[in-house]
Amino acid sequence: MASAPLPPMTLLLQRQQQRPSPAHDCPTRQQQQHQQHHHHPPCLQRRGLVMMPRRPKYRKAHKSLGFNETPVPNTRQLVYGQFGLRALEHARLPARTLEAARRAVRRAAKKTAAVWIRATPSVPVSSKPAEVRMGKGKGAVEYWAAVVRPGQVLFELDRVTRKTAEAALAAVQPKLPMRVGLLEWD
Repeated sequence: MASAPLPPMTLLLQRQQQRPSPAHDCPTRQQQQHQQHHHHPPCLQRRGLVMMPRRPKYRKAHKSLGFNETPVPNTRQLVYGQFGLRALEHARLPARTLEAARRAVRRAAKKTAAVWIRATPSVPVSSKPAEVRMGKGKGAVEYWAAVVRPGQVLFELDRVTRKTAEAALAAVQPKLPMRVGLLEWD
């Protein structure tokens, strides 16, 4: 006599009960050493204070400033928060500038606010040292930058008042090389 198939929720509860205790989940010394040497960071990692892609396909890129006036549709609307800080001009934003702006937003928005960064530094910018002769290949990657177009949302804020969002805008404006405006969810 075959029993009726169990509903998915019951199967899930049974699987959770069959899991070993947390003491068995402790990694061995060999696994810990492997994790230390082969750390697999998230897609956009922060090395020190610099945001950069985890594993770029090519180390260096052509010198494209990307100052294209064509709006990218996915970057112009709010996705996560109630308020957004939107770029009004185009610029190439270095990762350290983006980090300084993030700190200013976080300081102005206090601890209760949720802050999302919508600009990702994915363009490698290379340069040669001073007083080096021409030739001998392209210079080393100096920093990573994000190409920002007019209308692009740079930061999103939630769980804040409009006054706090305006304070965050005032705090971040001196840090950025372009004008920034406030965007509010309707």
